Amino acid sequence: MFEAYFFDKRSTINYRVYRVLKALQNTDFTVNRLSQEAQLSYSQAYNAFQDIMSDLQAMTDSTVPIADEVAFQKLGEAVTVDEYRFHLLKDSMAFNFFDYAFKADSPDVHEFCEQNDLSISTLRRRVEGFKVYLQSKGVTLNTSTWAPEGNELRIRMVLVNFFILAYRGVGWPFGDAHYHETVALAKQLHDCAPEAWFNRPEHDTKQDLLALGVQRLRLTQQHALPEIPRLLALTQAPDLADLPVVLRPAAPADPVMESAYFYFSRIHFLSLQGHMTWTDQWLIDHFQRRADAVAHFADGLLAYLVTQAPSNTPDADVNGHELLRANLYRMAYSF
Repeated sequence: MFEAYFFDKRSTINYRVYRVLKALQNTDFTVNRLSQEAQLSYSQAYNAFQDIMSDLQAMTDSTVPIADEVAFQKLGEAVTVDEYRFHLLKDSMAFNFFDYAFKADSPDVHEFCEQNDLSISTLRRRVEGFKVYLQSKGVTLNTSTWAPEGNELRIRMVLVNFFILAYRGVGWPFGDAHYHETVALAKQLHDCAPEAWFNRPEHDTKQDLLALGVQRLRLTQQHALPEIPRLLALTQAPDLADLPVVLRPAAPADPVMESAYFYFSRIHFLSLQGHMTWTDQWLIDHFQRRADAVAHFADGLLAYLVTQAPSNTPDADVNGHELLRANLYRMAYSF
């Protein structure tokens, strides 16, 4: 769980209790019931409730004479679970460090520690969990500045996932101006290829925009993608020739390679809609036409799964799972 890398025991309990509180909102609850629902002792639930009420008063710039259930109904209504979760994240020094290190053009761990009255040894201890996670994804921290290093594609995908999970439901990580510029660029990309497989503005998600936002961020930081042949193969597909003209980063970045990353980010994330999109259909047509390892693996896995279904159920039809097939293509190609 993302929060486990950044929450201490107290924050973890408070987050659990707040989720229960929101589920019980507009009901008559007691601390005793709260402790049972959250599977905590009475004292743990009581202390967490007091912490939460203090946090809510700070977050809403309000005060209540008594921090009780009635007061929670008033203050908690204005604060979502995601907003409270982010409030707890911002109290985490480890989260604040990675949020800073990923965004800064030239991060400096010594400057960060000085500004936060923190020793290097204390910071090193607090970030160890997420640092190990980064290493498992092929991303390390520079021994001097602690800036992320490694394969640029891996770094970008780690950053996209970090910001998606951290800023879930609470806004844009890079400020309003950056958000409006990213939306404008997305519109340019749509306008230059209105019939392209990836181009359905009404289906744009926050993660689509964040992938483009992280791409812009890394280019601003002078981190361009090297040539990756398997990504470049995407630029050979139909309807893609016009995008490099729009997505033209400053030298020395390769606009064709950066366009290939844009296409990759558009097919990387699983499609969770209940129907096939143009992108899903394109994936199926594209990879079946190529007949490479992606289609071989995904089609073979799907065929195996179907054979495990009872013959008298709808699931036994291998052609009835095209959305699953498209998502398996996404997973196999991304891997």
